[in-house]
Amino acid sequence: MAAGVTDRLWSAEDLVALWEAYEQRRAERVASMFEGLFQPLHLLLLTVLGFVVLLPYWHIFKKAGFSPWLSLLTMIPFVGLIPLYYLAFANWPTNSK
Repeated sequence: MAAGVTDRLWSAEDLVALWEAYEQRRAERVASMFEGLFQPLHLLLLTVLGFVVLLPYWHIFKKAGFSPWLSLLTMIPFVGLIPLYYLAFANWPTNSK
């Protein structure tokens, strides 16, 4: 036989130990991915980016005669398309005189 190869089959205990080791390494990788997620600089950048996206929508809704609070919906993924389509296809109150 080749070096390092045994002739015995894997036991259930061996398979369980391998699975537990795999799950532990996976959990450590997931934990390390989220370590830096809520760092102060990251939160600051997310806040600045949020205002950069929110501000134009706020002014567009206000100038179109709609409630500018609708612009807050643009911060929710996929839901943010609803006010965009609403704005595009609705009768604008400022033009319906």
